[in-house]
Amino acid sequence: MDRLLTAIDACDHRAAAEETVRPDEVNRRAEDGRTPLLRAVDRGANDIVGTLLRQGADPRLSDAAGRDALALARYWRTAGAEDELRRRTGSSETVRRTSVQDAYENVCTELSLGGLAVRDTHTAILTELEPAYGITQPFAELLGRAVTGPGVQHPAWQASLGVLHDRHDPAVWDEAAALRDRTDPLERYFGAELMRTISLFDESEESPFDGPLVDLFLA
Repeated sequence: MDRLLTAIDACDHRAAAEETVRPDEVNRRAEDGRTPLLRAVDRGANDIVGTLLRQGADPRLSDAAGRDALALARYWRTAGAEDELRRRTGSSETVRRTSVQDAYENVCTELSLGGLAVRDTHTAILTELEPAYGITQPFAELLGRAVTGPGVQHPAWQASLGVLHDRHDPAVWDEAAALRDRTDPLERYFGAELMRTISLFDESEESPFDGPLVDLFLA
């Protein structure tokens, strides 16, 4: 357990993944009352959050303030990583920003201040947690989270793509295709990338997207 928490605090996905944790252990609380999942959400370690969930971590367990994983991710997103770091440390020094790559080869920013470090991936974590709570965000909301983020390599972009793809809903395809008429090139790119993802990972034998793709690009 101690090695897992150390890996989470360091945002070290490889070390965290090497810790084989049973469901009863992955939900055990540390001395501060937080589970490993809550600790990972707090650090903005989006890749470790995904690994812990697959290992059976319960996102509904709460911290001392009564916040579960979803509420904690939402809190960080609303507060802002820099402002929350300053609140926790009381420091007025310059925040150090470092570009880092997560386990999925997405690029995010790690902010360090007063001995604390967090990554700016709480929007991605929130997006990926919501389906587990039965929350279905509108297409426009997920699009906004993607295009207002730091870039197409950021976990927030990939999280919106992944959640929309996993809906397996024809309406998602239609909304993605409709983005071709937008003036914002990022929105057009998101639509194209989403359609590519849907087509690429379609496992049906009927190839249902061949016709729509031809109709779309011939135009």
